[in-house]
Amino acid sequence: MDSVRSLLLTGARQPLPSFVPDATLVNISQVEPADREIAKEQVRALLVAGHRVYLHVHEIQTRLVRDDLLAFLTEGIYGVSLPGLAGLNQLKYIDSLLEDVERRAGIPEGLTAIGAWIDSAKGMVAVNEIAAGSSRLTWMGIDHGSLAAEIGFDTKAESTLLEYAWYTVGFAARANDLPAVNGIALDLDADSAIKAATLARLAGLSGMLTPYEKAAARFNEIFPEPSTETEINSDDSF
Repeated sequence: MDSVRSLLLTGARQPLPSFVPDATLVNISQVEPADREIAKEQVRALLVAGHRVYLHVHEIQTRLVRDDLLAFLTEGIYGVSLPGLAGLNQLKYIDSLLEDVERRAGIPEGLTAIGAWIDSAKGMVAVNEIAAGSSRLTWMGIDHGSLAAEIGFDTKAESTLLEYAWYTVGFAARANDLPAVNGIALDLDADSAIKAATLARLAGLSGMLTPYEKAAARFNEIFPEPSTETEINSDDSF
């Protein structure tokens, strides 16, 4: 199981992070065509600095994922961070799309990982099928903000939706030997994100996404290494 305690979201024009998290998500969904070369240089610099890079692409419903992959997927990139995944057929489409782009880029077939974000009611209903749907999956993520917005929940007044999403995605992920991670909350500062990570850890999640280096570094202290959890779970004394 991959270590995904700390996921850092970064943009194409941001300074190179001084902290190397478990995974660095480059948000290419917000890159304008004129800035593609700048974004590619950012990706190259991150790879040289030892980052495990995921391309955070457009939502699959936009039909821009293919363009994202053709423009940015190169040797050395670890995976794709995929928002908007609502069903198994979409995951299978991304599987076949990656096979095609990998061949074009000279990447061994099947090497590119997928991190899947569950951020809709449809995704929640299909989460068990999605979690079991591809050998490329390395983690499942819960985008609580998008879920709340779709359903009309007040994230500050309601906690039940967050807990339900954590446990539903968490169980589906663990049933398929995958870690589950908590997504970014746009209204949280770094200190609040650290507090949220503590709650996510208590709910059994394995990591969290943040745009703050300070918070990402603390996540590595809050969430245990996968080997630690494996040792605990493998204790067969009753």
